[in-house]
Amino acid sequence: MIDGLVDDLAGDLPARPLVLISDDIVAPLHARPLLRRLKRRGLTAELLTFPHGEANKSRRTKDRLENRLLELGAGREAVLVAVGGGVTGDLTGFIAATWHRGVPVVQVPTSMLAMADAAVGGKTAVNLPGGKNLVGCFHQPWGVYADVGTLATLDDDRLAEGFAEVVKSAVVGDAELFRWLEAHHESLLARNGAALTRAVAACVRVKSRVVRRDERESGRRAILNFGHTVA
Repeated sequence: MIDGLVDDLAGDLPARPLVLISDDIVAPLHARPLLRRLKRRGLTAELLTFPHGEANKSRRTKDRLENRLLELGAGREAVLVAVGGGVTGDLTGFIAATWHRGVPVVQVPTSMLAMADAAVGGKTAVNLPGGKNLVGCFHQPWGVYADVGTLATLDDDRLAEGFAEVVKSAVVGDAELFRWLEAHHESLLARNGAALTRAVAACVRVKSRVVRRDERESGRRAILNFGHTVA
């Protein structure tokens, strides 16, 4: 999947500067190796990092990253690449939506939660002290590239968070997926690559169908929030 990402960027956006954004945990694991591969292909690419954690999905972090973009001289031709989990994807997507009134963003999710849900659908936001995702907008990604190989760096708790989202997708939109999960949950827990790929692909199909019908959550898309209030 990452090979496909590098090929696509080199083929479709060869002259546009790429700015990778990742948190300080994911950057050495996945963003820096991707940066090296992009540069080996002759692409202009830089990496910006920020401290990990939900607390940094904030206007303050957004402001700091935007100042770094300014220092880099990133203009309207820039393409932002979010490498990480849901926090990174939401934050980078929001920056891309507002930088020079909107530049492309590529989502490279590295958590199960982001692959199954957060990276798909174009929702971007930051949190306020009074609540989550209160400031944001819709900004659809140029592409989403989910490589289940990156899940090997997650601990069991973080992987389980993502599986909860997989179950939700099955409940709200794919009965066959739910039956498949019941029969193959051991393969998922064992991190079988083929099983993980099938689960992620099924979740993306569920969410894509809903988002195509209701991009801005004026009706049907609210079904994707199933379970969130109770949780």
